[in-house]
Amino acid sequence: MKRFFTLLSIFFLMVFNHLKGQEPYRQLVITEVMAYSWANNYTEITNMGDQTINLKDFKYIGDYRINMPEDYLNAPWTYPASKSFMLPDFNLEPGQSFVITAAYDFGPRMYKKDPYSPYANERPKRVDIYDLADALMHYPEPGGDETDSITPGYQAFRLWEGANGVVLEHHFAEGDSAIVDNFNVIIGGVPGSGYAIGSDVAGVEAATRLGPVMRKFDIKNGNLDFFNGKGAHLEDSEWMALPYITSNTWRDTWWTVGNHGPYVLDENTLESDVIDVDFAGKKLTVPWGIRRLDGIMHAMTRKPGIAWHYHLNENREDSVYRSVKTGDKLEIMVCGNTLYTAVFDIVVSEPANDVNIVVPIAHKNLSLTGTGPVVSGTQNGILGWPRVTAHAEGPDTITGVNHGLTYDLRTDSLLKYLEKPSNASWEFVWVDDVARANLKNGDKLKVTAQNGDVKEYFIQVQPYRPSNNAFLSSITWPDVPEYLKGIFGWQGDTIPNFSKGVFNYRINIPLEVEGIPAMVAKTEDLNATVEVKRATSYYGTGENRTISFVVTAPDQTTQKTYNIELVKEKEASNVQPYHAEPFVSEIITGENNRNGFLEIYNPGNQPIDLSNYMFNRQSGVDLAERIMSTMNEDDWIRRFRKYVPGYKYVSETEWPSRPGILIPDLSVNSILQPGEMFIMAVIPDRTNAADINSYASSAIWPPVVRAPDVQFMLRGDHHKGFEMLNNPWGEEVSTDNYRVDNPPLGQPRAEPLLMFKILNDSIKKGLKPVNDPADFELIEAIGMADGSAWRPVDPELPMTQWSTMIRKPEISIPNPELQGSFSETPEESEWLYLNTQYWTDCQCSPYPGMQDRRNCINDY
Repeated sequence: MKRFFTLLSIFFLMVFNHLKGQEPYRQLVITEVMAYSWANNYTEITNMGDQTINLKDFKYIGDYRINMPEDYLNAPWTYPASKSFMLPDFNLEPGQSFVITAAYDFGPRMYKKDPYSPYANERPKRVDIYDLADALMHYPEPGGDETDSITPGYQAFRLWEGANGVVLEHHFAEGDSAIVDNFNVIIGGVPGSGYAIGSDVAGVEAATRLGPVMRKFDIKNGNLDFFNGKGAHLEDSEWMALPYITSNTWRDTWWTVGNHGPYVLDENTLESDVIDVDFAGKKLTVPWGIRRLDGIMHAMTRKPGIAWHYHLNENREDSVYRSVKTGDKLEIMVCGNTLYTAVFDIVVSEPANDVNIVVPIAHKNLSLTGTGPVVSGTQNGILGWPRVTAHAEGPDTITGVNHGLTYDLRTDSLLKYLEKPSNASWEFVWVDDVARANLKNGDKLKVTAQNGDVKEYFIQVQPYRPSNNAFLSSITWPDVPEYLKGIFGWQGDTIPNFSKGVFNYRINIPLEVEGIPAMVAKTEDLNATVEVKRATSYYGTGENRTISFVVTAPDQTTQKTYNIELVKEKEASNVQPYHAEPFVSEIITGENNRNGFLEIYNPGNQPIDLSNYMFNRQSGVDLAERIMSTMNEDDWIRRFRKYVPGYKYVSETEWPSRPGILIPDLSVNSILQPGEMFIMAVIPDRTNAADINSYASSAIWPPVVRAPDVQFMLRGDHHKGFEMLNNPWGEEVSTDNYRVDNPPLGQPRAEPLLMFKILNDSIKKGLKPVNDPADFELIEAIGMADGSAWRPVDPELPMTQWSTMIRKPEISIPNPELQGSFSETPEESEWLYLNTQYWTDCQCSPYPGMQDRRNCINDY
């Protein structure tokens, strides 16, 4: 009988366990997510239950948009297979964490082989996280061949700018599954969330766009309601958000990754053999030579749950140094049941008598306008040269990007960017025993401490490599008429809108100029050569009218061609006049994400003065309301929602008393010659209008068709290092919303684009503001009548982010009716429409990677 009851107990236990196995396991919890940049994204999940589970029964679903429909909770959720994957066969113990991160292999491998390869990428992501990760999601890389590893489902990991979410789904029974946790998925289109904004978490604005967000340890179960779970403050949130951008690939990964526990901040948090930690007084006494940023943490004992942020002192001169300076501060953050923080003051000791190391100094021109520390480009971990290794054992090297210091670098130039102890001395040890002004590979820097201890650094120098710089620094017309200097875009005798990264120009030549202008080109690299192909006539083919400068770099391989098409003013008496209205001939949206281009064409044979027209794009389809809008005291920043070429608005200080008043603008030539295009541009992103040599070497960019006649963006700090096309006024223009608050460009996929003819000259004389509907006649309207997403060729095909719209060649007049130029079929539409999918699949261009957003500028 006893045996019978024992067997019966075992049977019921088996039944119980079987039934238990038919329920989703909600203790597998998303505990940390980085969802800002493709390169550095990672997700940490932790088993918060009391039983071992196998991850192969769980699906990771990514790239959810923040706003999801109400039926999101209906399981199983149908989502593209390319954006999901089953987790690996891995037994996850109670309390154990599992980390998944993005991975790159091809670009770094190409960099080791040839750092100058267009597909080389020295450090596409943080390298230390590879040792922390349990699973790698390999992305396809630019130029990747059959050796480029690609993990199925990798698109699930391409989370961007904190605007995407992650979902865990448990397949707990045959044909049955349920969502057990989510991150950053907000159900029902909650206001305040959206693409490229990120979610506010625990009181930190746009936290998911800054860096990783961590789950509190006392959260033991997944939560499908992220909106309420994220809370309004740290106290009412399931999460902890650290308000520091952490996407730089040259920084260390915080010690929060790969572990999850009830950690606290106390006197045991920071321990070091070389740094004196006064926890009670919140003071760190640091020996000379410890490096800033992550370097100070290298001197600490590694402990789980710790994040940090290094604060520079306010001394501007100090900010170029990589060594820790007195007055700096170290903020320590510990993630446990809540977020604990403390800020430690840093005091640097005088160099000890046995210190014989050197520390690099960043290249920064402190004379540039600015006060306080230089943070951008200095304290971000990146250093071109010199780089100084600091190995725990063995020899160290002084080197630089591309496997060494620049060939023939001068010794004094190197020492200028190295810091040694004040009580130490240094000297060069020559590889060939010959003292020189320039360095050779194998030279050494010998540093002698005060007590006589010696350390020698091997100096790595690149072999000679001829420059590949084939850029021009200027194109001038020395004999340009004096009256043109300073107007219509001319900067002295430099041609309008010159930028070394723009290769095609069209220049109007006044009627009274005799002969072909002798343009002069100057190369950036003095050893580059220029072959000039002169224009032969103002008539005939485009080739006849074009001056070409073919620049060959010193490497004798790299070439760039700059073309200047000459357009001679015509004698009015020799032409039978055909006065046409201008019309919109091409629209490019989302080039390299946010850059936009708008082309206006003159189909007649008489010049058109575009200052007689106003361009407008903003939400709403009521024409009168749109003309009367943007007149409030605080609307100056958004003034170019209504733009009149050849005019700008009064200054910001005048605007409150004279809103909407135009004044002449000699920076922009508003005269549109017959057969010419007027191009407007908004260029907030790093773009092909910039010098792309300093950008990641994996990027290859298409050429700009030609320089725009006007561009509205003013370069911001986030574009430092790139030669952007600033707006011609040097004035701020709204960048808050690329789709609405800027001129009629950007990404106009919903708001109608309108062109009005100005009927009242009082506006141009500055006698009345741009706000009276009676002063305007609508002659061109592009968009949907209801203000919805544009559908130029198919009512079921809304315009995509990276698109090109080209007016068909048989169209020569503007269309004033909303949707009038659109149609239900491509054949009936006035437009040739090339959408994101077209550019993604396009084999018409050699530019690798991200073809959709880069190739859309090429027309075909």
